[in-house]
Amino acid sequence: SVEQTGITLTVVAATSTSAISAVSPTGVTINTATVISFTGYTTGDLAIFVPTGTCASATPGTDISSGSATFTLTSTGVYDLCLRAAGGSDEIAQAAAATQVTVQAVTSPTAITAISPTTLAEDRSSGMALTFSGTAESGDLALLVLSTESCDGKTPTIDVSSGVGYFTVTPAGTYKLCFREKGGSDSVEQT
Repeated sequence: SVEQTGITLTVVAATSTSAISAVSPTGVTINTATVISFTGYTTGDLAIFVPTGTCASATPGTDISSGSATFTLTSTGVYDLCLRAAGGSDEIAQAAAATQVTVQAVTSPTAITAISPTTLAEDRSSGMALTFSGTAESGDLALLVLSTESCDGKTPTIDVSSGVGYFTVTPAGTYKLCFREKGGSDSVEQT
């Protein structure tokens, strides 16, 4: 055999199944661009979310060097995080349960059917009862925005899982209710 000069091969360690210990959030809404943060990332790591059990056929391509990246998942269900460590060529499902993401349907625009009262004092925390078309769940969130604003891109933060939310609104004006169902990442105007 004759040694070939100038031809080398570098072998890197396989991507660990425990490189990433958690992602946040772990619940997102279908077809909604969502920023997901990673715990345990390394500069140069690449990621992709795929339906559970399909990492072997995936090609991670989203750079998570900053500790977060935007993902849009296009079907409901549970997704695994597949990781390719910096400089690697494999795709390894991350084993921690906290690295799975559940994708749910879009929040219904009729999830909240009524509010009471319909008038609040400006710049004062006031309780507002919400009537749900279904059952309120822990993790349901709401936000009031001026009627001239869109709910898209807003982040509901007021816990309304008890059927009551406490809102402080300013300036005086007409507002609309934006709502996010438990586990979602959207913000939908209630009609």
